[in-house]
Amino acid sequence: MPPGEPPPLLPADPLDDPAIRQALAAPLGLDPLTLPGCAPAFQQRRFGLTQVELGPLGLSAPVSADPAALEAMRSLLREAPRHAARVRVTLSPFEPQADALAQQARQLGYQVLPLQTHVLELQRPLEAIRAGYHATKRAQVRRAPKVESTIACTRDPAALQGYFEVYAASAQRWGRGAPPYPRALFEALLRSPCTQLWTHHVAGRLACAMVVLAGREQALYWQGVSHIEDDQKPAHPMARLFDAVVQGLVEQGVGRFNLGASDGLPSVRRFKEEFGAQPRAYTALLHESRRWRLAQALAQGARRIMGTVKPAAQHG
Repeated sequence: MPPGEPPPLLPADPLDDPAIRQALAAPLGLDPLTLPGCAPAFQQRRFGLTQVELGPLGLSAPVSADPAALEAMRSLLREAPRHAARVRVTLSPFEPQADALAQQARQLGYQVLPLQTHVLELQRPLEAIRAGYHATKRAQVRRAPKVESTIACTRDPAALQGYFEVYAASAQRWGRGAPPYPRALFEALLRSPCTQLWTHHVAGRLACAMVVLAGREQALYWQGVSHIEDDQKPAHPMARLFDAVVQGLVEQGVGRFNLGASDGLPSVRRFKEEFGAQPRAYTALLHESRRWRLAQALAQGARRIMGTVKPAAQHG
């Protein structure tokens, strides 16, 4: 953005941005779907069957801020199972009609899945937010680093080179071989003004990075990577990067920072709570047909026979 130019007006929620919806579509083989009178969704063919999803990849359905949007959501719940073998709608943690929508979904045969995220409220002065950090984190972010340290926020696709080097190395440590999401997805997301790529270089090397999807009312910590070596640890890379992101969002007037689900990982949960984030419940609505469950079971059985998935008894 040229100096002196005002920042772009962000939509209320990242998924409200057409550029975000377009970015999610092509690289992942998702087709934007608009049912009559329904909220934007995506569909994909799997097992030869159609699945519909609203709120993929850790995102959630935009808040139904008006009666028309709420009716669109209700229509989606009614209509999608008529032509899709699987339907998943992830409701926003801030959806005021979540209980009513969940009740309707149950009556339509959906499973109602309880989930949990962590949220850091940002509508306060920065120092008030920092006062909610654990004392250790406060000290880490306020102490001047003893080694060269550079934090930046960008939408330049060139910055993805270092990001994907760390991402690929992490995927190998996880035993996945290749990163779960293609680079084309990240490049497409960076075309949206909602996307922010935050990087922290320490001693001239990328130590950690975060992809944040921001709207006026909330920002979502969508993904992060880190590879912190011993000589980089004195700079406290993750703590100082997180604090820089919080400061940037406060300056943009973003209302809250949604840190996403911790997937049952105590260390991840602890990291979020050390920065003052509070747990918050939300809900996913899931409708799967018998055909879908059968196809899924057959596919899993085939993978086991081929030796690509170990039987459950061998895990642990």
